[in-house]
Amino acid sequence: MLRYLIFSLLFTVGFVNAQSDVAYAYVDDGLHVNSVFNHQKNEMIKVYVDQTKIRELPTLTSKVVDSVSQNKSLKIIELTGAVTQLGERAANWLRVAYDNKTGFVWSGNLAISQFSKDGVDILFGIPSTETKINADNISYKGLVGGIKYFKNETLISEKNFDAGTTENLSAHSLTVEKAIRLKNIDYTINTMVSGEACGIPTYEQTIFVTKDNLILLPKTESVGDGGVFYHSERIELPTSENKLNNQFYYILEKAQADDNEVMTGERIKSLYQWDGQDFKNIKTIKEAIKS
Repeated sequence: MLRYLIFSLLFTVGFVNAQSDVAYAYVDDGLHVNSVFNHQKNEMIKVYVDQTKIRELPTLTSKVVDSVSQNKSLKIIELTGAVTQLGERAANWLRVAYDNKTGFVWSGNLAISQFSKDGVDILFGIPSTETKINADNISYKGLVGGIKYFKNETLISEKNFDAGTTENLSAHSLTVEKAIRLKNIDYTINTMVSGEACGIPTYEQTIFVTKDNLILLPKTESVGDGGVFYHSERIELPTSENKLNNQFYYILEKAQADDNEVMTGERIKSLYQWDGQDFKNIKTIKEAIKS
């Protein structure tokens, strides 16, 4: 953790904090921020959690000078280099400006991606970690991903989902598109988190947006090791190129190399029907694959 030392203004070490008229410096204890929490100076970013504290200095022990609520826009005016880890999330401290005020906020409480258009705000965050149990009945610390959906500054719906582990915090994306041939659906959302190395899964979550709700589709996972094996899952929605109408596919492909380096496995293609409120599987096709 980064430890902060307070100096008087007689010293030249550190930076001046205009709110408190003191300078600060920090000692780096070797923590590295998870890449999904990296932001840029002058970026406008929104608060994801219900409410976050604004502090006098970039540390959890500093005085709380204000608090701001979810969906509040903040302008990043300084990247401090300070990092604090809470649970499995290591995030940096940012100096932000809002409502003619400035202060420091921990970026783990902010959206990692956001979409804003025509009074609609969709925020993607990693708000917490929780203990989970894997298929071998072993507990581990997992990440909670989340989407919040606002209309005209009012929270309409929010949903949480599995976002993997800290290994999956190297990259992320948020895609929001107008829905095509899906009854009562205004938008479709796709979120992604992934790691850097082979063998670390990429997780994607597709979400339907109705006028008053968010509906989670099956989560997908893709992982592989070049030339050895691969496991790929994806959701195929109606597009201008295909003939799907109030339907979508969940497609799973998995294969492994044999002694002759030939990849063999299977493809499972499940068709789901959407009735305007919910979806159900109506057909599944399995076939062998070889390459």
